[in-house]
Amino acid sequence: SGTWTTKTITESYGVMNAINTLTLTLRPNGKLIEGQKVSVSGLTGSQTLDQVLAVKGASNAIFQGTGNWVQSTGVLSLTIATGFTVPSTADTVVTFTLQNHATGQSAVTPKISTTDSADVGGSVAILIAAESVAAAMFAGTAVAWSAYTVTESSKFSAATSNTLTFSLTPALALSTSNAVVTITG
Repeated sequence: SGTWTTKTITESYGVMNAINTLTLTLRPNGKLIEGQKVSVSGLTGSQTLDQVLAVKGASNAIFQGTGNWVQSTGVLSLTIATGFTVPSTADTVVTFTLQNHATGQSAVTPKISTTDSADVGGSVAILIAAESVAAAMFAGTAVAWSAYTVTESSKFSAATSNTLTFSLTPALALSTSNAVVTITG
């Protein structure tokens, strides 16, 4: 039985409804072999539908640049490609993107594990039971505003239209591709 000497997942953008790039860094205490699966579980609440996800980053070739995502269980399965291993002597780093929960949710704590595979060339696969990463994440929180002002360009009157100008400064950088600001009240 093995363990992870390095196991982290970080997120790029923890705001609800946003596209979030997750970075997985792992290092087992013994090498993982071709055909073995590495599973990241507990990423529940994503809006990303079941699909083969693109896996990028420095070590993406180890997993053929893809992973199998299942939305209902929040599991990403990565299969080690033929001719590759996940080494115990260096970190393996990959990224993948998921869309955060639409309305926010409680933070989750992902787990990383391996599954067995058939022996390959006499190699024996080490098994690593599910281990939690160090920090909760993937909450999809609302954006807090560090500053905002509202000014009107004319005096309010029922008989005339009024123009309001909003100046907003978010506490976090907003994504330019899918940021939506809703003003109510």
